[in-house]
Amino acid sequence: MDESLFRLPTRTSIAPIAKVIPTTGSQPVEILCDDIQHYICKYASAPAEALFREYVGHFFVRIREITTPQAAFVQIPAMHILDTHVSSRVQRSH
Repeated sequence: MDESLFRLPTRTSIAPIAKVIPTTGSQPVEILCDDIQHYICKYASAPAEALFREYVGHFFVRIREITTPQAAFVQIPAMHILDTHVSSRVQRSH
């Protein structure tokens, strides 16, 4: 099996958060990144196991050849998190 299948690219946002998506869970955000693609990002400060489950789930569907958007690790600079985005779930990193 090709090991590159299990590597995720790292992206950086190039604009402020476009929108916060209201859910009963992690409150994902939509952000424009340096590859000029929009990403839905979650887990600003979640336990590592939550992110690991997302990672494993992503590759499970890819191995099964189920169509799914490309995942990436996204870095969002503090200047792209506006005060209106900050809540108990979306936190600035320092």
